[in-house]
Amino acid sequence: MPKNKLRTLLRENKPTVGTRYTSTWPDLVEIIGHSQQFDYAEFTGQYGPYTLYDLENLARACELTGMDAMIKIDQEPRQFIAARAIQAGFTAMLFADCRTVEDVKQCVRSVKLIPQGGINGIQYGRVMGYGTVRGQPVTLADYVKYIDDIVIAIMVETKTLADDIEEALSVPGIDMIQFGPAD
Repeated sequence: MPKNKLRTLLRENKPTVGTRYTSTWPDLVEIIGHSQQFDYAEFTGQYGPYTLYDLENLARACELTGMDAMIKIDQEPRQFIAARAIQAGFTAMLFADCRTVEDVKQCVRSVKLIPQGGINGIQYGRVMGYGTVRGQPVTLADYVKYIDDIVIAIMVETKTLADDIEEALSVPGIDMIQFGPAD
């Protein structure tokens, strides 16, 4: 299962450095990762075309170089893309275009499992090693830890959410915020 360097750094209250990319070419992500200058790379999925296969290859490229994979997800279809990115191996979600505190809560639910108030069940796919990783069985506890460790970030882009920033930041499960530089 992918390790979550970003989660570890946040727990230790240490600074993180990331970069953004829009290309679906996994070699570019490998080059970024091999530079060893970044803790995570953010695929800005809202700005260009991509397929679900691209998500798997981008996550693999990040894993190969020890860099976390973050995806920037547009408002719709937010829940579907978050679920697919999680199964591909992304370890961080950045939800763009949150307009209200209820939107923020829905973003958290899009990542979490049903017992934690989320909407997702257990899925045995790529992120679960299809049941084994390097010959070792992947347990339900491993999967729950992977989901619990996913970093959830929101992008504040509207005056409405900026006015309610304290309440938005108090939503359990929110780890980071970014501000839309052009908003």
